[in-house]
Amino acid sequence: MTRTIREGRLCRIHVNKHRIASNLKHGSTLPTITVKRGNENYYGHAVEVRGPVTLVTEGFPGPDGRIRKQLSCGARVYMETRAAIVVHVFPDTAKQPVACSA
Repeated sequence: MTRTIREGRLCRIHVNKHRIASNLKHGSTLPTITVKRGNENYYGHAVEVRGPVTLVTEGFPGPDGRIRKQLSCGARVYMETRAAIVVHVFPDTAKQPVACSA
């Protein structure tokens, strides 16, 4: 499954380390990449950015000279773009983890 996010508004893309840890702990394969646009979040296993993108680190200025802050989710390194983005979710792996009985 794919979802295309149109160009225009600023999007921030980061890897969710808590989701990675949860996947390892529970043997699940939930999407670990987050695309934030305004108050919307999109989750995927792979992301294509169809234009310029900037990788920024909290505490340092980006190309526009503004000092970057960590995201509200805690991400300290992330990408910023106004380009179109295609978010890929692989359906056979997007299910919630299943509890194992002992």
